[in-house]
Amino acid sequence: MDAPWYKELTWKKPKTCADKLNLDFHTIMGCYNGTRGDTLEKKAIAAFTSQFPKPVYMPQVAVNGKVVSADYPHIKAAACAAGSSSSVC
Repeated sequence: MDAPWYKELTWKKPKTCADKLNLDFHTIMGCYNGTRGDTLEKKAIAAFTSQFPKPVYMPQVAVNGKVVSADYPHIKAAACAAGSSSSVC
């Protein structure tokens, strides 16, 4: 949802994703276009800028407030060490 969705065709990908996960796309769009989406985006921005106050390159990953290398083995190890219930742990 983090892209310029100004062309109708670009909605196919997020809709397909929602369908695969058996999620109601209209509910997602209601959040995205409504005040809840705005509130969540502001909270995400605040969390990111408090964790990374200086300019950073993307992606930046933090698990429980600790910066982790943005590659699968490091993210997996950090998430599992933090108690994730993911099947990869």
